Amino acid sequence: MYHGWMNAVELIGIQVDPLTGAAALVLREHNTPNRLLPIIVGQADASSIAIAASGANLSRPMTHDLMAALVGSLDGHLDSVEVTELHEGVFLASLTISGPGGEQRIDTRPSDAIALAVRLRAPLFVSDAVLDEAGTMPIEE
Repeated sequence: MYHGWMNAVELIGIQVDPLTGAAALVLREHNTPNRLLPIIVGQADASSIAIAASGANLSRPMTHDLMAALVGSLDGHLDSVEVTELHEGVFLASLTISGPGGEQRIDTRPSDAIALAVRLRAPLFVSDAVLDEAGTMPIEE
């Protein structure tokens, strides 16, 4: 589990490569230098996040809607989502959920964590180490 400094970030978009169809979530650091962090995700996860971010309601709940409903039905609260590590090219994340039984940290894929955070309006964080290794500086216009 990562215990270092965390940087607040926001999801600023989802980019899809028109040639390969690969999707990337783009997170931006709140504070200077406002580094960007692209995280490659599967098409289904990208679609789930895009639907939730748009505020659309589907006639049938998706898996991430079910996860959000379970958190609420168990009197839980998603306190935060943290992208904690980059290990051999794979991002690792964790959820912090509080409820009647106390606080729990759950390891997860960043795509699932972000899909849940968008639905439950939870804050997103990325470790310094991840931003140092995989973050990019925004291009000045």
